[in-house]
Amino acid sequence: MSFSVTDFFSMTDFYSGAVFWFWLTLFSIAVVIFFERRNPSTTMTWLLLLILLPVAGLVMYFVFGENLRKKNSKKIQKMKDALLKADDTRAAYDLVYQIEEQKKWLDSEASDAFFNRDDKQAIRLLLNSGNTPVTMGNDLKIFEEGISKFEKLLEDISKAEKHIHMEYYIIKDDNMGNRLREALIERARAGVKIKILYDPIGCYPLLITRRHFFGSMRAEGIEIFAFMQDKRLYYRNINYRNHRKIAIIDGKVGYLGGINIGDEYVHEDPRFGFWRDTHLRFEGNAVVMLQMVFLQDWYHRTGRSEFRKSYFHVFDEPKGPTTVQIVASGTDSEHPTIYQSFFYNITHAQQSVYIQSPYFVPDEALLMALKSAVLSGVDVKIMFPGIPDHFTVYHASQSYLSEIAELGAKVYIYKKGFIHSKVMMVDHEFASVGTANMDVRSFKINAEINALIYDDETLCHLYDMFDRDLRNCELLDPDVYLKKTIRRRFVEGACRLFSPIL
Repeated sequence: MSFSVTDFFSMTDFYSGAVFWFWLTLFSIAVVIFFERRNPSTTMTWLLLLILLPVAGLVMYFVFGENLRKKNSKKIQKMKDALLKADDTRAAYDLVYQIEEQKKWLDSEASDAFFNRDDKQAIRLLLNSGNTPVTMGNDLKIFEEGISKFEKLLEDISKAEKHIHMEYYIIKDDNMGNRLREALIERARAGVKIKILYDPIGCYPLLITRRHFFGSMRAEGIEIFAFMQDKRLYYRNINYRNHRKIAIIDGKVGYLGGINIGDEYVHEDPRFGFWRDTHLRFEGNAVVMLQMVFLQDWYHRTGRSEFRKSYFHVFDEPKGPTTVQIVASGTDSEHPTIYQSFFYNITHAQQSVYIQSPYFVPDEALLMALKSAVLSGVDVKIMFPGIPDHFTVYHASQSYLSEIAELGAKVYIYKKGFIHSKVMMVDHEFASVGTANMDVRSFKINAEINALIYDDETLCHLYDMFDRDLRNCELLDPDVYLKKTIRRRFVEGACRLFSPIL
């Protein structure tokens, strides 16, 4: 077989054309990133990655880099607004009316008996940015580890009579997952209608090698869907995950917090040992707000409006003393509401800011808010795990923690096992418990949901919980960072460099 000069030049032209189109694509993406009006540090990180590693950077941008909040939020928000204003939705539960009435009430003197000025400002912020009214008269139970949470959840499921709605980031085909599966199948056979939303990345083994897990439930009439932003382009969803962990049973009982479905959450993973987490169980009007979030997510995924009166239980009498505002955020919301809540409360702190989070990768604004709090004399305490579960995020977190500890914040390393709890408390006036970590991904990328708590009794329980956890911690010595090896400091610095896109 001969190879002519013409063939040579044809191949040369092909490769030259391919190189030309590659660099043109790279340049075009760089221009798009530049004009997207992102945070400057995020923009520079992506541009640096494209310059240093053009092939890998191009692939990573297509998978992780698209700003879907900017592209989709207005469209999705219009869809949500239309859904909430639809006649069938308002007939089931008129959230639009509730929000308007609560705004008027907060502006009146009648609300002064329940909230101070700062709390009213915080509540009003989230009413405007997230359409999330505050609810009063809730009964709340706090779970500090997985066994007690699962046992109570399974008990509530066994008592379900009408419907069960669940939305989880991770569901595993293990002992705990199968106990849940069997409980749901038993209720489905009893006539209970069950809907489940799951994240396709968090549950990927169930989609590849363990399809029977969901298949056995679908065979019993349980409706199960993956939560995706765009079903046509799967790769675009990899970076945008549904990190919510909620359950609503008969519209009367709701669950929210950090505990997924799997054996490690009940201390059965030898790598982590004891798994310290925080999860909440509600009875009261907070459950109505959880139901609203789930049904909006269901509509977003399936295109089917399931707003019915039967899904919204009317609580005529208070179930307990807890005051709660349920807040959800993600690329399906116009504003980063959880982030806004954290920023507002940290910048208004007068006495203390206590944080538990398995990841600590704040953006520049939140880091400056925390630094300013420390330097103004606010008692800032941060609790962080001593066991890494994600290499890059863990070492990036270490860099940020060392920096803020040098200014006077107290950083505690949890030693009993792994702490996955996502809690923030400010001035004994406010607390947040939920699924959002103290990192950029939770605030600006993932779909998250938190409970914001304002009543004294629940706040006292949470502060007592934090104090008990301190007994299993070691205080980080900021001078230790200066003694770290050059290699360790280089690793932490490199991981921190990419923190804006983690």
